[in-house]
Amino acid sequence: MARDVGFDTMMFSRMDIEEKYYVRNHTRQFSVWRPHEENFGKQKDILSLVIDQGATLGAYCWPAGFWADMNYEIDAPIIMNKNSSGYNMDKRVSAFFYGMEARFEAEKVNHLMRPFGCDMAYVDANINYRIMDELVRLWNEMGYGEFIEIRYSTPTRYTRELAKINEKHRNASDEFNWPIRRDDTLPYAQHPNQFWNGFYTSRPQLKLSVRELSRSLQSSSRMIAQQVLRKDLSQKKKEDIVHQLHFLYDTLGNLQHHDAITGTSVARVTGDF
Repeated sequence: MARDVGFDTMMFSRMDIEEKYYVRNHTRQFSVWRPHEENFGKQKDILSLVIDQGATLGAYCWPAGFWADMNYEIDAPIIMNKNSSGYNMDKRVSAFFYGMEARFEAEKVNHLMRPFGCDMAYVDANINYRIMDELVRLWNEMGYGEFIEIRYSTPTRYTRELAKINEKHRNASDEFNWPIRRDDTLPYAQHPNQFWNGFYTSRPQLKLSVRELSRSLQSSSRMIAQQVLRKDLSQKKKEDIVHQLHFLYDTLGNLQHHDAITGTSVARVTGDF
């Protein structure tokens, strides 16, 4: 589906811990995902990237040492004032550099993407941008920029560079090949004996409610449109109808959340949904 809607790359982090160890040790962060090859051949091929932030196998947020957001104070305080006795920014930058060196040794490409952020982060975005600005400045001041360049970027720019690398090697007909992946990442253990599973079977009542609401909403949309187009209907009444329609669509949209329709939320959150 990702390829069908026009995506060039699928980036994800959730993967069984044993498989992630294997990916780290066998230069397989990148692969070509080829689902249902028996039916579609290479038609659904999409380049996939396993986001790996290092210390924590399942992490897709900040690199280690930079968790200092208002909602994630794991590594706080990050002290950037060199005149302070607790100054520690240089140590964090050095650790980041050596971590990047190790990552490049396990990569086939000379580009890496390191996300800086997480769920419900950037409540005070200035905190994060001050840290990132200082990271770039100090990185160059300490001479690391001679070996590895770091810059602000986006997933789109990153994907564009990967496409260039892919095209280069395709034309060269050398031994550079992306591994082919034909399966999915389920069942998925985040920790030993802690599995995420049951996406198609858990919370059956919530799944049923989503299905029924979707069916009812779609079948009634045409009737609602006909009502709104009536000339004898007041503007106030039309606005009320449209407001209710938007409310229903918003509700259905919320239920598509990855912890709702999948059934992976805890009981109290399911009750909220």
